[in-house]
Amino acid sequence: MSVKYTIRLCSTPACHKTYRGEDFIRIVEEVLGIKPREISPDGKFHLEIVDCMGMCFHAPSMMVNDERYQDLTAEQVRTILTGLKQS
Repeated sequence: MSVKYTIRLCSTPACHKTYRGEDFIRIVEEVLGIKPREISPDGKFHLEIVDCMGMCFHAPSMMVNDERYQDLTAEQVRTILTGLKQS
């Protein structure tokens, strides 16, 4: 199944130390209702946990398809995902 948005979050310890206690995976699960490696029922979203995205100096970070989001806060992640959900 082809999805519209693939969301990638980094799983390396270096990135997790900069998340400031925020659990971005939990936020994706709350907003989109999917867990890692799942596709949303509407086929719109897929969540991947990856080893490294090469954005360590701008963590916490996230990728949606080829778009990079860096230096994120939990609220920014919620806003980005909510916007994608409505598109």
